[in-house]
Order: sequence, then C-alpha cells, then structure tokens
Amino acid sequence: MMLRSLLLLIFFSISLASFAADRAVLSPPDKVDSINADDLYSMSVAFVAGVSEYSDGWADLPGGVKRDINEIASLLTSKGFRVHKSLNNTKQEFEREFDAFLERYAGDDKARIIIYFAGHGHTIQSKSYKDGI
Repeated sequence: MMLRSLLLLIFFSISLASFAADRAVLSPPDKVDSINADDLYSMSVAFVAGVSEYSDGWADLPGGVKRDINEIASLLTSKGFRVHKSLNNTKQEFEREFDAFLERYAGDDKARIIIYFAGHGHTIQSKSYKDGI
C-alpha cells in the first residue's frame, strides 16, 4: 500500500514537472482572463474524497468533512471540472474508486487532474502519512 502511494507521488511529481516545462514556453496572454482551459487541457477532472466516519479506535471527525467535500466539488464544477466524489467509503471501496479514476484519466498527459482528500492523517516518527491509503 505504501508502495502505491510512493509511486503515485513520484508519478504526479514527474508529470507536474514535465507539464510545467511544456507550458512554460507559452506566451503570457495580454489579460489573465483570456486564458481558456480548453486551449491548454484535454479535460479537467477531480477526485474529491473524504472520510469522517472511522472505526478501529479512530475518532469520527465532526461534520466538516462532508461540507468540505461538497464545497470543493461545487467550486471545481463551477470552474469546468468533472468531479468524482467519494465519501465515507471503506478502504477497499476507496481504493477501487481511486484506481478506476486513475485508470480512466491519468493516461492522458494533457488532462488537468486534481485529487483532494479530507480525513485523518497519521504521524510516525515525525513523518506524516494518510492512514490506510
């Protein structure tokens, strides 16, 4: 599981660096408002997930997670993103949805992809990790 997280982090770091290099050669527009996302990206998609209901000794989080997920999804939708929401899934359900999302969109190197997660984190020896993901 940790290997998947590490591979995703490396993939997104490399992808973002190469995307930034590709886009750096564009001439700046006269007005920022004149930038059209459709000219830069083949699609804009987001995976917006959160967990507020826990088990195995983890305390549930107050109602803010669902509100956060809905507000982030609404904002991204208003900016032209297709949003996939995932709330309070089991670890297996989350992994299945996340893997399906990546399979569908991550292969397109012109896609603009945002991944947002709200939930508990975990710290081991001063290093922070998302629990179970």
